[in-house]
Amino acid sequence: MRNLLGWELWLSLEPEGNPAPSPFDALLREIIRTQAFPMSRQLEPFSTARSLESLPREELSDLARALEARSDLWRFAINTRNATLDALCSTAGLSDTATRESQLEQCAATLPQAQAELAERNREISRLRTIDATIRYVVNTQGAVFTPDAPGAAQRIMASVPAAPQPRYIPQLIGLAALLGLVFGAAGVAVDRSANLMGKAQEIWSYRELIRNLVLRDLRSRYKGSALGYLWTQLAPLGMMLVFVIVFGLLLPSGIAFFPVFIIVALLPWNYTAEAVLGGTRSVIADSALVKKVYFPREVLPLTAVLSSLLNYLLSLPMMFLVMGVVQWFSIGQLNFAWTFAYLPVLLIIQTVFLAGLTLLLSAAAVFFRDVVHLVGIVVNIWFFLTPVIYALNTFGDGTLVRLLRWLNPMASLIEFYREVLYGSAVMIGQIPTPGLPALSSVLRVSITALVVLIVGYWVFQRSSRHFGEEL
Repeated sequence: MRNLLGWELWLSLEPEGNPAPSPFDALLREIIRTQAFPMSRQLEPFSTARSLESLPREELSDLARALEARSDLWRFAINTRNATLDALCSTAGLSDTATRESQLEQCAATLPQAQAELAERNREISRLRTIDATIRYVVNTQGAVFTPDAPGAAQRIMASVPAAPQPRYIPQLIGLAALLGLVFGAAGVAVDRSANLMGKAQEIWSYRELIRNLVLRDLRSRYKGSALGYLWTQLAPLGMMLVFVIVFGLLLPSGIAFFPVFIIVALLPWNYTAEAVLGGTRSVIADSALVKKVYFPREVLPLTAVLSSLLNYLLSLPMMFLVMGVVQWFSIGQLNFAWTFAYLPVLLIIQTVFLAGLTLLLSAAAVFFRDVVHLVGIVVNIWFFLTPVIYALNTFGDGTLVRLLRWLNPMASLIEFYREVLYGSAVMIGQIPTPGLPALSSVLRVSITALVVLIVGYWVFQRSSRHFGEEL
């Protein structure tokens, strides 16, 4: 089927624009135009001529088998769309097709979700008709027969069975794990002795009361003179979520189920990141008077900015769960909260470690290069669009660019983790997203990245903090 469609695509792309040589070629072009036969990878032109008449009898039967299977899939998709439309427009009891379609048109004129669902259903009906017309042509002109009980050549190829059990190398793996443990343990001891990490951590812990007061000071100054006060932690992200829902749910429908939940579970951790990075970059400069007058661990200032943003995020979680509950209740009539929500603290710890390292690095750089403060504001805006907050990264497939984005942008992976734990994989309207746990290998990769960023940021901050007084 891929070769037939690829050859037809080659013919249609030639400069002279060849007309369809036969009715079957016209059907193939209609399949390409309507995307009636989606495949696992994008269709490409195929320059070797292929015709229906040249196919062997078994391949003809396989072609009929593939078309029949696709026809069944389109019928199932159309039935699912119709069930969704009946729920949205209350047309389940109508038996007359003309009356039902008329009421659906009226409903779609007033309800954007029904309009998007009806348009997609009509496209699927057009695809089904194209597939059915192709089946009739293949059966009537070539005598193709769909025989489910007669397996094709692909099913007759026996899978290779190993002659002996695969070795598991358990002693070697245990030895490798022990060696790596010793190496990393020795490296940790060496770093601790050279940088006095434990001593520095104890010193910062002894100033925990100062950190608490600075965090509370930030919260008080943020809402000082405000009539709503704490409620702004709920209203600000809620307003931003409504903007995205109006743009991408009504004006430019994305077709994603539970779209407000899809947005809010990613928007809140992104707000935490943006707020921590912007505030942490300015933290040492903003408290320059304190730095020059009083001794305390300078790491306290960027860490305060991160913890203040973390507290703001935690205070906005009740609003997020309320939005999730309301959307689920009005969409499916029940709550769809999952036990995977318990994974949320793990993601918060990883993100906080990553942001602590990043703010330590940027705050130190901002003391010596004040342009960093303005540059970070621009970079955060670009960073937002490179992070899957308003879109699902898997819609772009799993190519090299997507993998690079996950590796080079830890927030892209973290946002996907939050969405998978709280929402699930992005599904189309009419389906129910199911939360799950992210892959352990991906979580481990992001955790290591966060630790590396923390180590680098702390090292740079330590090396430069002794000169802060001179620069400020």
